[in-house]
Amino acid sequence: MKSRFARLSKKLFWIFLIVVVLAGAGGYGYYRWRQAQASVTQTSTLQTATVRQGDLVIRTSGTGTLISVTESDLVFSTSGKLENVLVKVGDKVEAGQLLAQLDDSSQQTALAQAKQDLLDNIQGVRFEGYERTIDLHIKNLRAKIKLLPRAPRYIETVYGVGYRFARE
Repeated sequence: MKSRFARLSKKLFWIFLIVVVLAGAGGYGYYRWRQAQASVTQTSTLQTATVRQGDLVIRTSGTGTLISVTESDLVFSTSGKLENVLVKVGDKVEAGQLLAQLDDSSQQTALAQAKQDLLDNIQGVRFEGYERTIDLHIKNLRAKIKLLPRAPRYIETVYGVGYRFARE
């Protein structure tokens, strides 16, 4: 009976050992298969495309507060009523660019009055003539000087003010 029990236990031992080895091999195979699946999943997220020439356009949006790197205080030599604003908030501007226009009707009136006063002082009496008379006289003086009337050398025009002798 011992020999039968010994043979049976020896047989069970080998069956048990084979089952354990098969289970271990199966577990190892399953582990390797899962790793292979994970690496395939990672590589499948990569995308490829054919190279071509063109513009690269990337768009994004967001919200928040923008803080300016530099700030400038604006100083004006004249005050008046604002007639026209030529730029919008956020526009990029450059040095010397006209940003706004003032209503200059009072200055134009003052200029016309100054011209009239000048003519009155020259004539000695109230001058009743054409308001562009001074402009005509300056044109005639420039023609008599005859040094490039289109590029005056001695009498300069100061736009919006009048005329002056050029600085040498």
